[in-house]
Amino acid sequence: VRAWLELRDGALQAATLDVGLRQVALRLGAGVEELRIEMLQGRIDAQRDADGGVLSLERFSFVSSDGMRWPGGDLRLKWRQREGAPATGGEFSAQRLDLAVMAQIASRIPLGTALHQLLGELKPKGMLSDLSARWDGPLDAPRRYQVKGQLSGLALASRASAEVHRVGRPGLRNASLQLSANEKGGTARLEVRDGALEVPGLFEDPRVNLDRLNADLEWRIGAGKATLSVKNATLANPDASGAFEATWNSGSGAEPFGRGGRFPGEIELTGHLSQGQAVRAARYLPLGIPEVTRRYVEHAVKGGQVRRLDIRVKGDLWDFPYFDPATTGEFRIAALADDVAFAFVPSRPATATEPAFISPWPSL
Repeated sequence: VRAWLELRDGALQAATLDVGLRQVALRLGAGVEELRIEMLQGRIDAQRDADGGVLSLERFSFVSSDGMRWPGGDLRLKWRQREGAPATGGEFSAQRLDLAVMAQIASRIPLGTALHQLLGELKPKGMLSDLSARWDGPLDAPRRYQVKGQLSGLALASRASAEVHRVGRPGLRNASLQLSANEKGGTARLEVRDGALEVPGLFEDPRVNLDRLNADLEWRIGAGKATLSVKNATLANPDASGAFEATWNSGSGAEPFGRGGRFPGEIELTGHLSQGQAVRAARYLPLGIPEVTRRYVEHAVKGGQVRRLDIRVKGDLWDFPYFDPATTGEFRIAALADDVAFAFVPSRPATATEPAFISPWPSL
């Protein structure tokens, strides 16, 4: 360690450290796990006064004992905090951050229970660059904030709903995102290349592989309500290609989850597929459609090309796909298809409860 220290009235006010350390153990707060470092190097600059502090890292990198590697880069953290009082806000900027490493480190930093729990559930991966953030209030529950940045190779884990047969929180793999957000809303440009979207509770196989997905996202938060708009969205995979637009609103009910409650909310979606494989239609039938119907489509459609398919969804997501006459909502699919092979009384393979069925009827 090579250090420059500034003392004022016997108290340390600032320090600049050039470090090249080995076998270091750090505990950054009470109640968090110790961080053990195999190698750490770079410049650390810290300042503290009555109103708060500033911590800057230059050409900083480290390797932890459990294999975490922090790539070299510059970071700056400024926070407002009176002596003996909790922090009231701050600023953060970084050239380049590895989300997976950040999530592991975050479990060993006193960031607040809510943020620790969220990072543990999301299991984020990817590279964050040109990040700038400002906030007022506690870090895990800020009153106001503003954040900008770019994400590449982004992956977020999905989470199944606690309610049976309900749609859970979506997950992503191999996405890129340009983001600008504050406490009132934000905008983002989403791109996925050779990635996937995973929506537990929507399809029998929750993971949908994507050759590409492009979309403009805009969201608003306020007056107890949240709105998300998806515009100019296009997608393609080996099964189909097309475009769609959608708007989601949180519900206005008092209950946090349920029909009319804040979640899962209300949706209005309009989509068009320009081409698709008819034999893959059953794969995209939502779980809300009875299994006997999904199995029938799976065995009955033997081949063909979908020239155009229009889809319309509107209503409370709690009731999707609106097959119950007591609910209000719209779920409509209309398609044009060529060269379709259709077994209107299809053969079925054996199952655990039923023997195989060989149909005597011809196909169309």
